[in-house]
Amino acid sequence: MLFRSLSLALALVKAARATGSAEYLNQAEKAVADSLRVAPDSFEAHKALVAVRLAQGRYTEALREAQALNRKVPDDNQLYGYLADAQMALGDYAAAEKSAQWMIDQHPVNAPGLQRGAELRDYFGYSQPSLEWWNSSLRITSSADAEERAWILVNMSRVAMRMGKATDAEKSARQALDLVASYPLASDALAAALLAQDHAGDAADVLRRRLSVAPNVRAEFHFAEALDALAEKTEAAAAFERFEKGAVARVSQPDHANRELIEYYATHGRADEAVKLAGQEVQRRQDIATLSAYALALTAAGKYREARVQMDRALEPGIRDAKLFLQAALIASKLNDKASAAKYFKQAIEINASSPEAGKAIQ
Repeated sequence: MLFRSLSLALALVKAARATGSAEYLNQAEKAVADSLRVAPDSFEAHKALVAVRLAQGRYTEALREAQALNRKVPDDNQLYGYLADAQMALGDYAAAEKSAQWMIDQHPVNAPGLQRGAELRDYFGYSQPSLEWWNSSLRITSSADAEERAWILVNMSRVAMRMGKATDAEKSARQALDLVASYPLASDALAAALLAQDHAGDAADVLRRRLSVAPNVRAEFHFAEALDALAEKTEAAAAFERFEKGAVARVSQPDHANRELIEYYATHGRADEAVKLAGQEVQRRQDIATLSAYALALTAAGKYREARVQMDRALEPGIRDAKLFLQAALIASKLNDKASAAKYFKQAIEINASSPEAGKAIQ
């Protein structure tokens, strides 16, 4: 009974990732709660609760619970993966690196360990090694687990985008869709790759189909962006309006789109709202994406020195990302720091001289 409930809970967490539906997480939480009523001291049940909390975006709770379990059972490999996930989300990359290293030291041929290591290498600016580790993880993942393989390919697409290789990113996203038709995460990755190649119409079509299959507020934002790039102003405005309504309703929910909402406010003349929301979000997590969103909000509000502090924090791990370098360059320009601006503009161009970010940097 206990084993079945926990297996169900973990399967529901995976279904939530595959579909983007928070309802699966509600069911997973209930399954874990049922298990804990039967066996309140069950290590496996508490570990499953950590997995649910991570999927819900409740990272501080997940970390606290995982640390307590780790003190009781210090050699559980999967638990170190959960520790790394929470630590990365909260911006403690040094601690996450130690947790991931424990996984690999215990089991060198270990797909979850390779995945955490790959993600950290990307954050530390080692994009090619990150891609290689993701690929190694793919090779040892069972062909029977199509969703897991598709998820790995989506992550490979994301790293390729960071490297400025949009065509490679497109290829990985399409491979993921070949494995799992209409996989929402792969559709999102494909749209991002197409948009980076100035194929806004194709990106909009991909996202339109994606939204018809699996409505999602973050995807709605990117759909609006694609329409805006096509100069479909009326339809883009309607999509942005739908996005804002959905994002505001989900600010405190697991399936929130707070970073996208911050960007929307910052780029649509609503800087004060962007700063307020970003200030709230950075209290919950200090990962690279959240810190850079906060910097964007502060820049929009004309608070350039504060923006630079947050941007420096975002870049500190060593990440190489043309969009972030361009953002850092623009902040430095506003502060009349020409040397730093030139350095960041150059770094944005070096990643891929034909990328949209490089074009802006060159201009």
